[in-house]
Amino acid sequence: MVDSINQLWMHEDGFLINKKSGLVLDIRGGIERDKLIIQYARKPGLAHNQRWKYQDGYIFPSAAPHLVIDIKGGEYKNGNNIFLNTKNPHSPTQQFIIQPFENEKSRQELALLRPSPQWYT
Repeated sequence: MVDSINQLWMHEDGFLINKKSGLVLDIRGGIERDKLIIQYARKPGLAHNQRWKYQDGYIFPSAAPHLVIDIKGGEYKNGNNIFLNTKNPHSPTQQFIIQPFENEKSRQELALLRPSPQWYT
């Protein structure tokens, strides 16, 4: 059960959009190992550091599948930061389970997060 809307995300055109903030996941400072993952305003154009894929439990930048999201400090604790790390099949903090969450209210609210046409110009 999701205990907070800040844990709800929508995947659209490669962007991961946070339900609470409306911001997207972004790699601070470019696509490199050890860079922090932050929430940031959606950028126009290709935005390589904001486009994500999910496969086999890993969340990774579309442009760099060898780098994956990992939890700083190596353990699941509230407040830990996430960062880019080299993919390691033996690291449980790189594995994520995505659970769909949908009801009529969430469908209507998520529709509000869809980007305006100006983002594509």
